[in-house]
Amino acid sequence: MSAAVVPAALHLLLFPQAAPPSGGAEGPLTGDALPVPVALDNAFWFRAGVDYLAVEDPSHAEGTAQAVALARTCFDRRFGVAPLAGAVMATGLAGLFEELPLERQGWVLPWRFNRSEPETPEAHASSLRHELGHTFLLNTLLPNLRKGQYGGDAPDWLDEAAGVAMESTASRDDRRRRFGALVADGRLTPFTRFVVQAHPVFASQRLQTEIARARAAASNQAIVLEFTLSELGVTGSSPDDFYAQTGAVIDFLDTLGDAGLLGRISRDIADSGEAAGWLERLGPDVGLPRPDDWDEAFAAWSTRAPPTATAGRDCDGEPETGEA
Repeated sequence: MSAAVVPAALHLLLFPQAAPPSGGAEGPLTGDALPVPVALDNAFWFRAGVDYLAVEDPSHAEGTAQAVALARTCFDRRFGVAPLAGAVMATGLAGLFEELPLERQGWVLPWRFNRSEPETPEAHASSLRHELGHTFLLNTLLPNLRKGQYGGDAPDWLDEAAGVAMESTASRDDRRRRFGALVADGRLTPFTRFVVQAHPVFASQRLQTEIARARAAASNQAIVLEFTLSELGVTGSSPDDFYAQTGAVIDFLDTLGDAGLLGRISRDIADSGEAAGWLERLGPDVGLPRPDDWDEAFAAWSTRAPPTATAGRDCDGEPETGEA
């Protein structure tokens, strides 16, 4: 989903069920953010590090390559695993995915470069990185193995955390300010309830019906669906609040002194098949052995949560050298 707040238009990517991922991407080539034209089929193809781009307008290549390279670095830092090699492809070209070398087919992100809603290049890049975060999580740590669904087997907060963590500081600060207002209004969801809560948008019955219909029509390929929130019957502030609290959970986890905690949580969920068992299994390592401890610590932190970025934590910031 896109950057600062929930957009009026919802951009969903549905992926077929996948086998568990194996191996990682080869080491990055030099100049990851400098796209190199390559000859594949008759589209505008570029190589960007280990990844490929297929665009209808070659002017889109450089900004896209930069976004992919930054998202790769951020995901590896946050989740402790290098994403597989894959491709960002204009939606009209996604059918050319099989033209890629087999070892570069770890994932595909169909992307609409000419968006209907106006946005700056920076906001567009942040939106793209958000969707790459979803894609990387799905194809490295938590694929869709257990049931027909949007995304993979990650609980909704973690699926969105993979996206939100890739966003720009400007986007994340918007979410931080909204979280402060949420707390001030008494709308904070207890931590242990939030980490098993359904995304308000994905709880829409209309959306679930459309997802099921799309999967039945094209079960073996990636699909792009777009709706307005009003078409899905989603109103009120709950979607914005969900993103704001997701961003706050990322910031809270950063204070616990384990830079790879999101990755450890993901692996625990993948290994156990349990959405929240990590609270008790990983909690002792960060001084929170009981589920109630998570609720109390998060509530206390929320009252003093900073309204803007902590240096080096966001995707477009310089990494910190010490622990929180």
